[in-house]
Amino acid sequence: MRTLRNYSLLILLLISASIKAGNTPTDTKIVAKDTLQVRLNGKPYFAIKVNGAPPIYNGQIVFNPLRVTDTGTISLKCFNSKSELVQMMRNGDTIQGYFFGNIKLSFTDFTDSVQKKKAKSNIFSHRILFYNCVFGHITADTVEDLYAEDTKQKKKIEFKQDVLFINCSFLKGCEISNCIFDKKFFITGQLLGNHPAILEACDFNDEAYIYATPPDGFKLPSSLEINNCKFYAPVILSVINNDKSKVAIQRCKFTNVFSLGKSIPPNIFERFHEASRGKHYIDRIYNYSSYYGGFLKKKYTTEYYGTDDTIQQFTHNDRKLYNLTMRQCQNKYVDITNSNLVNCMLEDVSISGCIDITACNISYTPDYTGKQGLEDINFPNNNGIIYANYKSFSPDVFRLGNYLEKIQIHPLVHNFFDTTSNFVEENENYYNVIKDYSVKHFTNQDIVTSIKARYDREKSIWLLKYHTAHFQHGATFGDRWMNFFPMVGGEFLEATVSSGYKGEWRFAIWVIIIMLTFACFYYFRHKEAVIDYLNSKFNKELDKVENYSTLKIFGPHNAFRDFARCLWFSAMVFVDPRLPISFFNLRSGFFTMVLIEWLFGLTAILLFLVFLASNYSFIRTLIGI
Repeated sequence: MRTLRNYSLLILLLISASIKAGNTPTDTKIVAKDTLQVRLNGKPYFAIKVNGAPPIYNGQIVFNPLRVTDTGTISLKCFNSKSELVQMMRNGDTIQGYFFGNIKLSFTDFTDSVQKKKAKSNIFSHRILFYNCVFGHITADTVEDLYAEDTKQKKKIEFKQDVLFINCSFLKGCEISNCIFDKKFFITGQLLGNHPAILEACDFNDEAYIYATPPDGFKLPSSLEINNCKFYAPVILSVINNDKSKVAIQRCKFTNVFSLGKSIPPNIFERFHEASRGKHYIDRIYNYSSYYGGFLKKKYTTEYYGTDDTIQQFTHNDRKLYNLTMRQCQNKYVDITNSNLVNCMLEDVSISGCIDITACNISYTPDYTGKQGLEDINFPNNNGIIYANYKSFSPDVFRLGNYLEKIQIHPLVHNFFDTTSNFVEENENYYNVIKDYSVKHFTNQDIVTSIKARYDREKSIWLLKYHTAHFQHGATFGDRWMNFFPMVGGEFLEATVSSGYKGEWRFAIWVIIIMLTFACFYYFRHKEAVIDYLNSKFNKELDKVENYSTLKIFGPHNAFRDFARCLWFSAMVFVDPRLPISFFNLRSGFFTMVLIEWLFGLTAILLFLVFLASNYSFIRTLIGI
């Protein structure tokens, strides 16, 4: 025992010397072959192997802190009886400080004793809580890929309460398959290493939090795979890995938020950290993850205006996540904000709600050959959104695809009263960059025109909201007055031509309403004058007027015909950009209404030419614009 402690002390001295020399805290050869490295209390610890086996003495293993700044050892009790372990779990015990390295476990072992093997779904009805434990091999019933049609034939194990692995280490990998988690599923700790971690064909009905890290200084390949799973609540996946590691998520369905766990605002984090001071680590991680999941669940159900933009301020993150692959997945909300992604591939990924790429940095090495950025995602609905901030968004970096025709792109938070920036200028530049990108990357001119019209409209909408916010909540009368007319103009354009994007129906309805309104006014106030004008213009031969005696008859049985004449007159005034000299001979009240309608018509013609005709190539050719 004394020899072992001396050997451990020697290793610590070597590590300390390595740090002082500027090397990494651990040497790969030592960690891989000579030591047993784990993560306890969120920190790295190690024990020296004896003849290649864990150093078990008196039923315990003593782990020493790996970092010279940490002090104190941790002893774990060795446990070799699977049946006793299952009984402890059935009792609902908190299982803390155990070493299960010599037991091969499977989640199929965790079932209530009263369940029969022939049952369609086995059930475990107690909470599972492992804390500061070290596992050997956790294996599933099967390790082959399970496609959707296969899982229907498998018996799934249903866990009725929380399943929590907090600060645990998995020395020989972790395979979890064919499970239903009705409550929270947390697994945090040293999940990556020489053996793969696999989640397959599982259903998660409540929040899932996965925090995966390798041993300190680990430079070898590792992998985390999530295959054919369904998540019905927020998922937080926080991974620390190296450039040889892979994180693969395939054929999964996320009906709520999928997050890389870097988006919690610092003020919320600090407030929560202060409130949880003094509580046990289990309570802290449980409450934090639950709160974060609830925060994410509500975050993307609304958009934010005004002066409070802290929801999109993040704690500084300089960690890189390497080789993340998401393939053939269905998502509602995707949160990759404040992340640094290297060689990230999103292939055949469907997003029904939004993807938040605020403050996300994405890069690729020269030898990378897969899909890049957001080029292979798709938005099945016409209301999809990409959230990206004004100052750092680059369409070229994220490789936006032809879904630009049907989605929105804008920040999640708009601070209309930020005195440190010029919102109007930033809004203009933001959408100009998107339009310039479409000109460079799409060859079909009609698609380019449609994209430009779409984002001109989105730019106009946010400018309208800016003017409306300042008119309603401006600090001074001058601020409100200066924003009044731009607000009215913006509202008018949006109401009449949808700010130039697919506004044909709005325009047509507006024109019809105007003409019908004036036709009604002419019919009830100036019917005789209208018909006299039409007769003088189109029936000038006096000797033939008597043959059209009904032209001068105004009676109930001719009401429809007389209204049709008024409608014809209204249309004639509305569509003629010239103001006939004969209109000046009309009575003053009648002439005033005709002049007002003519101005409406002239406005409509200008709106059509500027905002609608330019969106169609054949109309542009026809009228020469």
